[in-house]
Amino acid sequence: MNELRYEEYPSSITGRIPRLISHDAKSGTISISPLSEIALYLDSGDLMIFNDSLTVPNVLILGIERVSLSFYGFGDNGCLAVCDFVPRTSDLRKIGLEPVLTNSEVCRFRYLDRTRFLRTLIENGKLSTYDDVPFPIENYRGNFSYVPGSAEFPSASYHFSEEIVKSLRNRGVLLKTLTLHTSASWHQGREYPPFDEYYRIPEDTAAAITGAKDMGQRIIAVGTSSARAVESADFSNATNLEGTTSLILGTSRNTRILTGLVTGLHQKGSSHYELLHAFLPKREVDRISNYARSNDLAAGMFGDLCLLI
Repeated sequence: MNELRYEEYPSSITGRIPRLISHDAKSGTISISPLSEIALYLDSGDLMIFNDSLTVPNVLILGIERVSLSFYGFGDNGCLAVCDFVPRTSDLRKIGLEPVLTNSEVCRFRYLDRTRFLRTLIENGKLSTYDDVPFPIENYRGNFSYVPGSAEFPSASYHFSEEIVKSLRNRGVLLKTLTLHTSASWHQGREYPPFDEYYRIPEDTAAAITGAKDMGQRIIAVGTSSARAVESADFSNATNLEGTTSLILGTSRNTRILTGLVTGLHQKGSSHYELLHAFLPKREVDRISNYARSNDLAAGMFGDLCLLI
């Protein structure tokens, strides 16, 4: 059995205590501890960056024809959806959308009124996840989630309780946020074309990143979405801290800013697993995965976490 065990249920239901597998790049040491002890691996002055994007419902039934729209990407100016057939333009305009490109399956829409569209989605939509386990949407949001716009749960911060956050701050770790609205590449078991993801890095977060780099402190992204945003931005130009990105980190594109990552555990061969190669050689990534499997750590959005420093 080469795959990690998959955790299907949120800890709010199971009462499960999440664990942390950490890897120290200097020594090569791998250790396992309760996630609540993560602060012990960090130093005063280290910087952790969280994605504050809020997961929103991604399925909406529209019009008298009951057209099902499954949104898999919310950009700054428009969105993409998979639909069984193209909705009436009048129905779309009622919710703040206008069709730009449509075919028999994938539709691209422009926002006429983004606020109205998101309000309609939040009030009348439902959430579909790749594992199709119908938990309330609150289970797909973390303590740092408050900017609506993700079609898929950016889950790395899910287990960061108020107690863990307090322990990090008491340690002297600086916590900052950015926004990257994650897209989904799946629908009913099928993959669809990638969608450029909107990101924004606030000025105070950018200043903290620049300051930490100048001081030689560790800069740690919490989640692969945070990592993509940081590595997409141009910190030499304050006007280039917002935009869209399709950046793929991995063996062909290592990190330039980040020195560490907190992420969920991922199955070998997945795109998230390949991203870890931007931080460590393949043999070390595989060693972490094998160690996690032998110690029964769990993958998935509700699973355990991995710290690379």
